[in-house]
Order: sequence, then structure tokens, then C-alpha cells
Amino acid sequence: MRSSRVVAAVLLLVAAALAGCGSDGLGDQGGDRTARPSHATVGSFPEPLLHGKSGKRYPVVLECSGDAGAACADVAQRLTDAGVPAARQLLGTGVGQDTLRVFVGPWRELHGDVALDQLDRGPRLSGVPARFAAGGARLDLLDARGATARTLGAGAGLVAATAFAEQAPTWMVTGTDLLGVRAAAGALTAPRLAGHRALALAPGSGDLPLPLARR
Repeated sequence: MRSSRVVAAVLLLVAAALAGCGSDGLGDQGGDRTARPSHATVGSFPEPLLHGKSGKRYPVVLECSGDAGAACADVAQRLTDAGVPAARQLLGTGVGQDTLRVFVGPWRELHGDVALDQLDRGPRLSGVPARFAAGGARLDLLDARGATARTLGAGAGLVAATAFAEQAPTWMVTGTDLLGVRAAAGALTAPRLAGHRALALAPGSGDLPLPLARR
């Protein structure tokens, strides 16, 4: 299973490299800049999971890390409540490019997926105004210019979406640890995500819409 995941990642990286050679100069150059407008966001939840985009409906697959059972069940129920049918499969199982994936688990477990790994290269590529560091134990929240505005540690969660090459959007319900993942799962509702590109959760601070506004 691991070898098939690596092969799929290599093929998708090649596709992304070719797609990034256009005149917009994206790729990972100037990675600490804001995302291009076409990037995926979570602000219209339950769309595009429910009805897709531009008349094209995506099959939805839920992929959860082995240690995130409670959060996975919570996300599955919230998708069901929103009318989104979602199949479950093992983390790292390959899918077609027209399948919308929802990843659930601590970042240390999810890191390694080619779509999610775009976060490491900045918001201009990933569309997510946040990045994990220190092996997933730290979550840096970015402002509209792509600069770090706040750093979170234990208990931090993130709900975000990214787009990779020609794939359907990839959603993530993740965090620095299981506590953060559970907090992120609890935020998967239309009222809490409405209008946000992404949403971070911090113990004692509640919801932090991203990009983060500087005080």
C-alpha cells in the first residue's frame, strides 16, 4: 500500500510541475504570498462536497488515520447530516482524480500526501494560509501577505481545502494532535465555516478564520 501511494505521489508531482509552468509564475516561487483565487476553500460547506462544481458532482471519500477514530466518526456523521454521502477507505489508498478526499487525523499522520504537502510550500501554491512545522507539532497561521501572524502548539486544529493539478479538491480536518483534530472535526458545520478560506482552532481562543487579521 505504501509503495502504491509513493508511485501515485510521483505521478501527481510530475503533473503539478507541468501545470505550474504557466505564465502566472506560481509554483513555489514567492511561496509566502496569498493564494490564487481559483484555490479551494471551506467557506461554502457543504459545497462542493454536496453538489460538486460547475455541474460536476464529485464522489467523496473519507480517509482517516488509525488513531483518529472518534474524530473520523464525528466527521462522517457531520457529512451525513449535511446530505453528503461519503465512502470510507484506508489512509493512503489511491483514488481517481475526480474523487474529493476528506482527510482526518493529526498532521504527522497525514503528511506525505502530495496534495496536502503543498502546505509546506506556502499559500500561493496550496491556497491555505497556514503551515505545519516541527513535525506537525506547531501550526503557523498566516496573514493576507503570507507572513506568520501567530503560532499555535498543542491542541491546535485546522479545517482547510487545497487543489492539486487536475484533481478534485482535497479537504483536511487535522491538527497538531488528536485534541486539535477533534476540535477541527467539531467545526465542520456551515455556520462556523461560512465565508472562510480556512479555519484554525486554538485552545482558549476558539475559531480563528484564515488568513489571520493582524491586530
